[in-house]
Amino acid sequence: MREKVLEGKEEYLVREAETFIRQSFKEFDRGVKEKRPEIIRDSAEKAWLAVVKAIESLLLAKGFREDEIKTYRQKRLALDRLSLRDPTIEKLGLRDKFAAREYNLHIRAFYDGEYDVDALREEIKKAEKLIEDISSIIHESQT
Repeated sequence: MREKVLEGKEEYLVREAETFIRQSFKEFDRGVKEKRPEIIRDSAEKAWLAVVKAIESLLLAKGFREDEIKTYRQKRLALDRLSLRDPTIEKLGLRDKFAAREYNLHIRAFYDGEYDVDALREEIKKAEKLIEDISSIIHESQT
């Protein structure tokens, strides 16, 4: 029973991540078009949220409990452990990518308002790729 509930939760989180990343691109484009930095910054935070949801999904799929991965700190530490024991995760560099997205989307762009429009667009694309990679891993593990 627990497996099916987690499978559902994992799928739900991945779908949520995909929704948030699409919304991030829309907000970003709108913010650039309207020359509104607050919308651009919000788009970065939405992309970060998408990454967080995808990482939660991955960690649940790999056996971590929800209470072990509630905070960003817990997620980072879980990714550290997962990278050491799972060659696929290590090869994809998900631990490093998570840290990079946290810094560039969440801290620099959203909190500090420090971004170059073209560079931020690339950061959001990197977030989208990370979500795609995680989605593939989860779907492979369920087959």
